[in-house]
Amino acid sequence: MALFERPTLVRDEVYEHLRRAVLDGELVPGERLGEAELCERLGVSRTPIREALMRLTQDGLLVAEANKGVRVRRVSAAEAQGAYVVREELDGLG
Repeated sequence: MALFERPTLVRDEVYEHLRRAVLDGELVPGERLGEAELCERLGVSRTPIREALMRLTQDGLLVAEANKGVRVRRVSAAEAQGAYVVREELDGLG
């Protein structure tokens, strides 16, 4: 008997797509992300866009601004330096 594979949800695919775009620098720090523009670009409705934006905000990749929407979070120099220190330590373990 074959294993049952759950279908991928659109909201999860949108989340992964936007997450990767932020991490790869396709969406730059400070860039405003409008729901309507994302709907048009990705060809999906607003619901999966909203859900993905909420998750990315909870993950700390986006920042919600009252009456202004959502922007890609800027990383401070101290945060960047801390990330490099952690990465150096992790690379040394391999």
